[in-house]
Amino acid sequence: MAYDRKQNHDLTTLRPGKDKPKSEQTFEERITSTFTTVREDVQRTARETNTYNDKIIGLLEQLEQSHLRTQVGQTTNSKENVCKEKFDCLLSANAFLLSELAPCRTQVVQAGEEATEAQLIRMKRSRKEIMNAAKRRLDEGREKQQLAADASELMKHYKALITAS
Repeated sequence: MAYDRKQNHDLTTLRPGKDKPKSEQTFEERITSTFTTVREDVQRTARETNTYNDKIIGLLEQLEQSHLRTQVGQTTNSKENVCKEKFDCLLSANAFLLSELAPCRTQVVQAGEEATEAQLIRMKRSRKEIMNAAKRRLDEGREKQQLAADASELMKHYKALITAS
């Protein structure tokens, strides 16, 4: 195996962000992009859920206030029955919205978890490949250094033989 200086990479001279190969930059950009997208989706879903909950609470409060205004003259038992009926009516009218909200939220969270786990696996694989490549380069450097030391030792013995004769 011939030694080519242009291909020799000294790990101590690499500076983060400046001399990285293009594939590492894109890998890091993909990691950042994926995490940012998942984080934004989760935050957006949380905001939408809170907004939806606030709207439902507002509608229920309006219904209760409307009911109290119309039922001031009636007895306590009839007020409770009418309120319960209107609440049940409102709940049954919006039940499909509530039933769709939880699965949608669960699906977004699961998708985020799956993307995070997949990214973690890719990062581990990449880290392992980088470590193996660095170890290979170090071993090659040690081998070349040993060859140079052996050659130097051989030259000393050869000179000693020549001077002895």
